[in-house]
Amino acid sequence: YYGSIFLNNLDVGLLCLIGGLFTCGAIPIFVMCMNGYVVGNTINSLIIKGNIESLFTGLLPHFFIELFGLLSFSVLGTFTGVIFLRFLQGEIRKVNYLKMIREGFIMLFIATSFLFLGAIIEDFVSWV
Repeated sequence: YYGSIFLNNLDVGLLCLIGGLFTCGAIPIFVMCMNGYVVGNTINSLIIKGNIESLFTGLLPHFFIELFGLLSFSVLGTFTGVIFLRFLQGEIRKVNYLKMIREGFIMLFIATSFLFLGAIIEDFVSWV
């Protein structure tokens, strides 16, 4: 079960990463806004139904870890998109590509690790 959660979150993260590269951040902003909308409606629904316990046992154990992973993918996609756009416009003449690629892979590893950890917590700790 945590494998399918992880793969789903990784799909969303890659959408933000690749979409951010080609849209200079428009797709990651849209995805994160939709994520916030869904989470906000879930929280509102739990509060209205008086089921606040599910908020603490179901959503909160994994929410912030997963959010950090998705935000990291979004930032990485947006950042690379903006750099690529500035490069095409001729604003960036000299870039240390090796350093940029190395730091990008480090951030990608950290973001993926957080998504994996969030999926494990969602499967084994979170419950409603």
